[in-house]
Amino acid sequence: MSTPARKAQLINELREQRDAQSRALERLSSNDATQPIFRREREQVSVCEQHLANPQAWEQRRT
Repeated sequence: MSTPARKAQLINELREQRDAQSRALERLSSNDATQPIFRREREQVSVCEQHLANPQAWEQRRT
């Protein structure tokens, strides 16, 4: 699989995970203790999506 195709696949998988987590969070919204956990996970998925979409920009940030 080519690199751009692999990136697109990974981004789609991350989006699916984020959406599943969002649905789970909605179901658990009555439990205040679980909300910070799901929020952190959504933030991590967002960071991964950004990194996969533009890895060069992330490399420049690190240096």
